[in-house]
Amino acid sequence: MSGGLAAGGVYQAGTLSGNPLAVAGGLAAIRGLADGRAYARLETLGARLEQGLRAGADKAGVPLTVNRVGSMLTAFFARHRSPTTPPPQADTARYAKFFSAMLERGMYLAPSQSRPPSSRSRIPTPISRRLPGPAARRCSVTFRAAK
Repeated sequence: MSGGLAAGGVYQAGTLSGNPLAVAGGLAAIRGLADGRAYARLETLGARLEQGLRAGADKAGVPLTVNRVGSMLTAFFARHRSPTTPPPQADTARYAKFFSAMLERGMYLAPSQSRPPSSRSRIPTPISRRLPGPAARRCSVTFRAAK
């Protein structure tokens, strides 16, 4: 640590850069991810969330496109996929209403369609408790409220 500025010749500007506790935490996280089980679990949970959102939208008769890679998922109120995010035809005002309604019902979605959730700590409990059945019903009610 004595090699960092101002005592030494190594530039250090990060809030936790070089902090032994932060480094230990980072190494523990890497070791915890090394066996791949966490990624497999995130894939399963991401698929269940996508399934629940699609089922709720279908039941409510609301057009919905879901873009997902692993646990990173974003739903768009649009009929067709698009290479842009959000798709040009996406109803972002409806998404804002949907986000607020889901939040009131205890489902924590990304507030912006450009920033999908990916945290292992935020996703498992709500999905494992609520999807696909109860969440599909909750989503269906919320989709109708967002019309």
